[in-house]
Amino acid sequence: MTARLLCSLVLAAFVAVAPARAQDYALPGPYPASTRTVTVTRPNATTFTARLSYPAAAAGANQPFSPLAPAGPVISFGHGFVQTTGTYASTLDHLATWGFIVIASDSEGGLAPNHQNFANDLRTCVTWLEQQHALPASFLFGKVDARRVGLSGHSMGAGASILAGASGDTRIDAIANLAAANTNPSSITASSSLRVPLSLISGSSDTIVPVASNGQLMFDASSAAGAPSQLPLITGGFHCGFQDSSFPFGCDSSSLPRATQLSLTRRLLTEFFQFHLSREPATRRTLFPRVWGTQQVPGVTTTRRPCGLDVSADNALTSDDLYAWHAAPSDVTCDASVSDADASAVSTVLREHERDELMRQ
Repeated sequence: MTARLLCSLVLAAFVAVAPARAQDYALPGPYPASTRTVTVTRPNATTFTARLSYPAAAAGANQPFSPLAPAGPVISFGHGFVQTTGTYASTLDHLATWGFIVIASDSEGGLAPNHQNFANDLRTCVTWLEQQHALPASFLFGKVDARRVGLSGHSMGAGASILAGASGDTRIDAIANLAAANTNPSSITASSSLRVPLSLISGSSDTIVPVASNGQLMFDASSAAGAPSQLPLITGGFHCGFQDSSFPFGCDSSSLPRATQLSLTRRLLTEFFQFHLSREPATRRTLFPRVWGTQQVPGVTTTRRPCGLDVSADNALTSDDLYAWHAAPSDVTCDASVSDADASAVSTVLREHERDELMRQ
């Protein structure tokens, strides 16, 4: 599959309909969130536990799945080095209020984690949810939409999400992670093998995993390989600010209030996953300017590649953009040049538009 086709499958994800009402995705969604601890079995028959967050009939632990929620898209989340999944509870539960089923592996929580094994566990979590969807005795029977899968994580777990995404697992549709750290094997190197949209949410004041030597290099590698990539940089964001509370030792800090950073994080994650995993064309159209357009979230500076495909600046991709490009040729592929490749990128988006909508049915 060509890089242009990949870009088209990402950026043509909306149709020309009346825009949906704008949502504030930093706020909780329409469903209560419930959690429970589940046991996941690996292919070799060993097991690990995971924290599951999902849209529920009522708030609190171990509640039934919401009878009002449709089958939920999947997000598999990886924790940071020696961190528990509970330190991300507010963000994981927030995603559940918007209809996502979020599973966070507890594995590899010791002092000598195996990063590749952790990445494998993130994928095994997706398999477990597929199995529960098909199991009549499960409370998730018929409730999991495993055709729409995202990966996420923080620090080590963010790096592992890239390893998992670069594995060739065709179930993975998008990755959005937090303060991604280089791993062993290298998640920086693995970024050049990604073929799905990537958002590397980072903090400008992160002194534990500095963005310049981690997220920036991943962004450069993935975008150079043709994966639609973005690097949202939270001004004043710090490494431990992506968690509900800081580890007792080894954490950094910033003048940016934790509550502000978490609110921005929830908005960025929810908008990105809503855009890429939603079945609602109106939702994707509304979110396009925020996710892949030119809009900037206050307090966040986002670099995106590819850029500028909406040549006519109307928050939609139509034949007008191709006409606008021919009237005033511009660099829409972010390669610092203007050529026929830019016109081809726009026309490819339009050509693949109908196919993309059919794939989302």
